[in-house]
Amino acid sequence: LPISPAERQSAAEAVALPGHGAEAAAEPITDLPEGLAVPEPDLCVVLGNLLENALEACAGQEGGFVRAAARLTGSSAMTIAVDNSSPHPPKAAPDGSLLSTKHRGEGIGTSSIRQIALQYRGKADFNWQDGVFRAAVFLNPQAN
Repeated sequence: LPISPAERQSAAEAVALPGHGAEAAAEPITDLPEGLAVPEPDLCVVLGNLLENALEACAGQEGGFVRAAARLTGSSAMTIAVDNSSPHPPKAAPDGSLLSTKHRGEGIGTSSIRQIALQYRGKADFNWQDGVFRAAVFLNPQAN
């Protein structure tokens, strides 16, 4: 997806998250045009679930982190990326869907994110490597 590792690293100055034992960095989105092609409720579902999952994964970690970045690419496409420390890979079903840590079966948040990405001709990618969980969502509402 369009956000590079260097952009993820530079996603603003880290700030402490009281009670979470983690740090967070976020790049403010200041240049969004009025009348985005993706409605705010759908963006809130994506961002809310990504951030909630990342913070929950960091709970209790000493030196954990959450990094988030989002940007427009082109006239209407948007990329959202959230990385967080995670000492263990997430559990996955045979089909690759991520399993919930709260109940049996697929995670509702990641499933919602994937559905919204597909609705806007994009994709959601979740992976874990070397103690870092990475989530990247590409939304392309005006693709042909």
